[in-house]
Parts: sequence; structure tokens; C-alpha cells
Amino acid sequence: RVAPPQPQKHEPVGSIILDILAFQDISVNPHRASSGHDGDHSSKQNAWDVSAGVVYPAWRMTNLSSDIGPLKRVLVHRPGPETLKVTTALHGDHPMLANELLPNDGPLEHEQFVRALSASGAEILFLEDVLNEAISAADAAGQFGIWLDRRVPGLRQLADIDAQVLLGATDEVAYNHLADPMKWIYYTRDFATMTPRGAAISRFINNNRRFEADLIRFAFEWAPTLSKHPIAFDAEVEGLYLQGGDMIVVDKHTLLVGVGSLTQRETAQRLAQRLEVDVIAVQMVGLGTNGLRSLFLHLDTVFNLVDEKKALAVPYFFEQRFAGDEPLTDLLLTMGATDIAQGLRDFGSITKFLAGSGEIDSGLTGMKLVDHLTDIGYAMVWVGGDAPSERGTQMTKHVIENVLREVHFQGGNVVATKPGSVIAYQGNEGTLQALADADIEVTTIDGRSLVRWNGGPHCMTCPIERD
Repeated sequence: RVAPPQPQKHEPVGSIILDILAFQDISVNPHRASSGHDGDHSSKQNAWDVSAGVVYPAWRMTNLSSDIGPLKRVLVHRPGPETLKVTTALHGDHPMLANELLPNDGPLEHEQFVRALSASGAEILFLEDVLNEAISAADAAGQFGIWLDRRVPGLRQLADIDAQVLLGATDEVAYNHLADPMKWIYYTRDFATMTPRGAAISRFINNNRRFEADLIRFAFEWAPTLSKHPIAFDAEVEGLYLQGGDMIVVDKHTLLVGVGSLTQRETAQRLAQRLEVDVIAVQMVGLGTNGLRSLFLHLDTVFNLVDEKKALAVPYFFEQRFAGDEPLTDLLLTMGATDIAQGLRDFGSITKFLAGSGEIDSGLTGMKLVDHLTDIGYAMVWVGGDAPSERGTQMTKHVIENVLREVHFQGGNVVATKPGSVIAYQGNEGTLQALADADIEVTTIDGRSLVRWNGGPHCMTCPIERD
């Protein structure tokens, strides 16, 4: 989740960019090709959409039509030995470097999180189990070796390969540079998002995370547990950057996509065209804004849905009336950071790309996200608690001492388990009180270690099905 530096010359072992034959993995999979996405032999389900040279299975409506529906199945990953195989000795876009170390109690906090998800009634799918399923299925079809040759040829010398090997969690693999340690892969939202049309597979701008997308693509292609869920969009094949933390499913017709930082604006338009849904692109803080980009890393760090017609968001930045005239901008200007302050002006601005055509809806021109949502009946809950509406000392104090502090500790990064019920980190008292005042049921977990790698409960879930 840490914002990447400029790309380095180093290419991780696992970062093998897909070639033009990338989707042969689908076509040679006997399970997919013969039985369709629902396990039947319907010719409709086996139809292929060949559009602009990109081949996808024909999408269908999935069992996920919003980010707040009752959570039925969710994919997670326990932080394991791969998180230990990093050092802070240097900084850079290398898989064995990190700006922070995950403390030893991080996995224990994650176990508490999984228990909270399970208590909500969700079926928990563990990435390691799903990957082992995929390995067995691909191997039985004689395709696993082909996949290894294309993605991680260094592993072909090993006799036994399981999920731990692919994750770079074993000493032999990581320290002999046969595969990269997937240190951030417990943020399962980042590598894929289930949409109403099927899975959208990410493509990371960070070199040190690109193999995560290869792994989840492989899982969707081969694991029986995921066999009924089609890949409806693959950013690698599209040649675009996308991260799942920037995607929020509003309803079966609408997506929100954060753009301009780790996800390209062009991706939002392409999603509208491929998935035939309206996509509202939300401008994020872009390159060249130093710490602000890390603070506002993904859309889900500053905005999430929490109930029917209720949303949790950072105050001020997503309202046009405060554009260029909120306390953080004033503070940056006093520090002489004029360029960075200018970058905040458009933060939260929206562009709506229409379903199918990808054309821009001019009716939302000049609006920011909260402006639009309040226009269509949403009530807002503010990160940091009740937000003073009058400019002055109290507003500045609130932004510095409450809002930015709780954004830093992922106060807005919550995941809904059903409408009006969310899981959140402990300690962000202003946000937690605001949620309670809005009649949102909150289950809190200890995240003091997990938060060090710049993510929260929303980041750590990849919902597969919601009722």
C-alpha cells in the first residue's frame, strides 16, 4: 500500500509482463472452456467477446452488486513469512525493501479481523488455499509448467511447488531470488475487485507488486472455488494501470474509480466500455505531491460506503465550495509548497463515463464527489468526526488534529459486512463516534501493527459474493 517511488531498473523475478498470448491461459483451461462460468454447457456462457483485439469470456451478472450488501464470500490472506523477508536498509521499488516493518503481532491482528468477518456470516476463502487448488487443477491439465515458464521460470528447478513458494514465503525461494516475497499481498482488495459483471484484475504501477496480479489471475483461471466467476476486465491486457483500492461498487449499474495516482484516468473510461456500467472517476492526489500521495493513497483510504445512501468521507476536499480554500492548502502555502497545494484543488473532482460508450456525461462537470452524492440523496459521515463549516481556527485545528491524523491511521478505511454494519480499526475516535451517531454498527479490531503498511479493513478484503 506504500506509494511507489519512480520505477527503478530492477525488475522482480515475478514481474513478467503478459505478451499478446496472455489470455491463452483461459482458452486452454479445460474446465473453463468446456463448462462455462456456471459449470453448465450453455453456448451463451461460452461466448467470447472479441473487441479491439481483447478476448474475455462473456460477462454475466455476479452475486455482487454493491460494496454494502451482506457479505457472503470473501478472499483474504494471512500475513505470513513473506512479510518478514524485507528490510528497511534502503528505499526503492524492490520486492525486498519496505519503508516500515510489519511487527510480529500483525498476523495476530489479522486473525482477529478474520474472526470478525466470519462472525458476520461470511465464508472465508484463504488465498493460500485457493492458489493450491489452482496449482493442482493446472498441473492435472498439464498447464502448470507452461504457466511457470511464462511467469516465474526460475521456479522450474524446484521439485515441489505450492502456494508458499509462489508467494515467496520460503527461504529457498526468496533468498535465492527465485521469486519475490509478496509482502503486501494481504491487501487482497488491491489485486482484484469483483464487479457486477465479474472480476477486474489489477495492474500495478509498482514493479514490486506486479506478480500479485499474475497470481490472482491464475487463481481465477484455475481454482475450482472461483470457477463460476469470470474475469470481465484485465488491466494488464488493456495496457492500463489499475489498483483495486481505487474501485468501489455503488450498485449494479455504477462504479466509483479513483484516478490520477495509482489508477489511470483512461482505465475508468475503459471500464465503462467493457463492463457496460457507468463509471464515476474521482480525481486523486497525483504524482509529485510527496507525502500527500501516500496519505490519500487509494480512494478507499478517504471514502467508503457504509449503508444505503450513507457514505464515509474526508471532509472539505470532496466539496467544490472548499476547492483551494481549505486548511491544508493554507498550511501548504505558508510552507512555500505552492505546487503541492495546487495539486489539492482538483482532489475529489469527478467525471462520469457512460456505460457502453464511455462518453462523458457533461451534467456533472464542475462537481466533486460529495456534491454529487448529496444531490442524489446521500448522507455523509465525516472522517475525524463532525466537521466545522466555518473557516477559521477551529476548522484548521480539526483538519490537522482530527481529519489528517485519522486518515493516517486509516479511520476511513472500513469494510461493510451488511448495510449499516462495518469493521473498522480501533483508536480513530472521531470517526467511530461519527459512525455511531449515524446509526452505523461498528465492529472494531486492533490494527496498530497492520496500519503501518498503509492499509485498513477495506484493503484486506476481496469480496467475492454479497447477497
